[in-house]
Amino acid sequence: MIVLGMLAAAEPLRFDVRHVSPARRMLGKTRVGTVSFGEEGMSFRETEKSKKPLSLDVPYREMQQVTLGGNSVCIRLYRDRSVWKLGADEVYCFDRPKAGDFRALDGW
Repeated sequence: MIVLGMLAAAEPLRFDVRHVSPARRMLGKTRVGTVSFGEEGMSFRETEKSKKPLSLDVPYREMQQVTLGGNSVCIRLYRDRSVWKLGADEVYCFDRPKAGDFRALDGW
């Protein structure tokens, strides 16, 4: 929560990322886009053309946990994945397709 408070007080940070959902991981398909952390929350916009582009806006109050890895960031939401999977929270993981990491978020 301390990190989220610091995120809300600073200039937005943007990263070129790759998102791979568990269902698409088996098929080797990824979504390339930009994730940004700003005053209100986190957003993701897919930059490649696809039939159903992923667009995501998540306010900080809906985030249950943010996990920073060496080259990835995972965001667990308070939302369940579906009505049939209660307790299975939505999780979005992003990694950097090019050299770089998310260390800027750590002290932001």
